[in-house]
Amino acid sequence: MGGQLDRVKSFVARVVAIPAMRDPADAISASLVGRTIDVLLVGVILFWAAAALAGRLLDLSVVTLLAGLLMLIVLRWLLGRGHVQSVGYALCSLGWLLVGADLQLHGPDTIAVGGYVVLIVVGGLTLGLRGAVALTAATVALLAPFLLGAVRGGFVAPTGRDRFIHYTTQLVLAGTLAGWWASRTRRLMTDLRRSEMRRSLLLEESPDSIVSADATGVMTFQNRATVRMLGYPASEIVGRPWFEVPPLRGVDAGHLASQFSRLVKNGNLPTEELTLLHRDGHPVVVDVKGMPLYEDGKMVGSVAILRDITARKKAEAERA
Repeated sequence: MGGQLDRVKSFVARVVAIPAMRDPADAISASLVGRTIDVLLVGVILFWAAAALAGRLLDLSVVTLLAGLLMLIVLRWLLGRGHVQSVGYALCSLGWLLVGADLQLHGPDTIAVGGYVVLIVVGGLTLGLRGAVALTAATVALLAPFLLGAVRGGFVAPTGRDRFIHYTTQLVLAGTLAGWWASRTRRLMTDLRRSEMRRSLLLEESPDSIVSADATGVMTFQNRATVRMLGYPASEIVGRPWFEVPPLRGVDAGHLASQFSRLVKNGNLPTEELTLLHRDGHPVVVDVKGMPLYEDGKMVGSVAILRDITARKKAEAERA
């Protein structure tokens, strides 16, 4: 029983998983689109179940429900393959058509303006400013003939100019806010990505060894200079507690523990000299400077800069 439950959980996790995206903006878009589709899928299934229990399933368009469900499943599958932009366009376009499908039957009194607003927000966040503007313009153009009385039918349609202005203002404001939010968010994500790339380049190309650990002392990073200095690849360092990493075998563990506690409690440590062990067994003398890492005023880890002074120490010993 437990094994079957685990398999079911694993299957559900795979189904609802959001594809990993390298671009932060695309990651936000993928998450937004994916969760929107998930909510719609659950809503269609629950609506179908409720209608069946109430004995009204025959009164509903079974073909329409099946088509909608199939469409959402296909979109979710495409999203899982990384087609975020394409799925965003399809979701917003088809959603826009479905929300307006009742105009011919019931008129603008039944229009889910909130549905249009949600689509505009989704479009803005996933497709950018152009998507928000396009959806807003299309919605205003769709509502205008009904609200201004150009289209008549067997429904009560508000035809007053004030009502038209009211609806249009809401849609334009929603589109403007969503477009601004999308544009700003994507710009921030782009700036963040560029900043991360520069930071990563500086860390990796630094001639000094740079390593970091989280607040519990588990190693989280080492640059290429560390590999050159000590001979250990990141796979043998990252993910291990600092007191278990091989280069520290010859260092007093008690001293290191006290220094780490001091770093956590008081912040920066003065530069000190340590003798580490290279992978081939020879000693490497380094100057170490430890610093804490903070997020929102809380220490989340530490970083240490190690400079190889082995040659200098050897020269000093020979002169002495």
